[in-house]
Amino acid sequence: MGANAGHKEAPRLGDRCYIGPGAILFGDISIASDTTIGANATVNHSCEKEHVVLAGTPAKIVKEEMPNWLEFNRVKL
Repeated sequence: MGANAGHKEAPRLGDRCYIGPGAILFGDISIASDTTIGANATVNHSCEKEHVVLAGTPAKIVKEEMPNWLEFNRVKL
């Protein structure tokens, strides 16, 4: 997770986002709350929709209207 070459801004994440192992996020992008990012996904564009799953390279929405990762997996903090 980091800035894109020549830019200072790194990705901004909303609340309760889950980032799968090996995922890459870079650039001046925003990710909405309650977003799940799949393992090994490459995210280089903003996603303003909440309750979605992003996957692939480059990442795109593969599921919508999903509960956040914590709720889906019944994890209590």
